[in-house]
Amino acid sequence: MTKYEVVYYYDVWGNAEDGYDVNDLSRIGYVSLPDNYAERDILNALIDIGAIDGDATLYDAYIYDNAHHIEIEDINGMPIYVLREVD
Repeated sequence: MTKYEVVYYYDVWGNAEDGYDVNDLSRIGYVSLPDNYAERDILNALIDIGAIDGDATLYDAYIYDNAHHIEIEDINGMPIYVLREVD
């Protein structure tokens, strides 16, 4: 299992065409994901801590897995969350 800090981007300006700028964020908690996690595991972890609604589906967001963090955007490409790996 790997632990991640969940960061919510709540002040985002811009649009899909010109791009987005994150102006403010809030650290809202931590989640643990299995080493070989699937996108469904990420979604369920965010539901478990109350970060997103329980009726959210994988069709509601794009999930990008990078080296030590996971970025989550809405269907328009606006950044919503980042999960940062912690030691």
